[in-house]
Amino acid sequence: MVWEFFARTEIAAPPLWNAYFTARVPHELATAPNVTSGIEPGRTPLEPLVDAHWSTDPTDAGNTYYAPKLQAWVTYGAVSGAIEDGNPIPGLPGYLAWAQTDDHLPHQWCAAFSPSTPQELVAAFTTALADPTPVSRSILPQDPGGHLAIRRSR
Repeated sequence: MVWEFFARTEIAAPPLWNAYFTARVPHELATAPNVTSGIEPGRTPLEPLVDAHWSTDPTDAGNTYYAPKLQAWVTYGAVSGAIEDGNPIPGLPGYLAWAQTDDHLPHQWCAAFSPSTPQELVAAFTTALADPTPVSRSILPQDPGGHLAIRRSR
């Protein structure tokens, strides 16, 4: 874990919710300005993936989605005990997301959201993840696994 976002009611209180990001999560996914603007109230965090034509997992329909080229996954379900928050109910599901360019390679990055993370924040993340708009970069990621297009800007 490299980044952790959380909310507390008091400095010594346990976090009400947590969101964790590993080192290689594209910063656009974790640091978007006005993170909840444009998110429709009542939409589930997985709806942006459905809207972007991500495929649902036939063994976990409606809870696990794959990007069109299978380079990213998002699932709603059991999370590690390390992904905890201040909710007193044990075993609640959370959200996990990861990218992997090849089944035989380690994950490029992972993100996890504890069960009580506000749905609007998770939806902002999945909206950014599902957005097919190319991202302008001045520094290229290491080993993009064939998922990089270079265009000359004017």
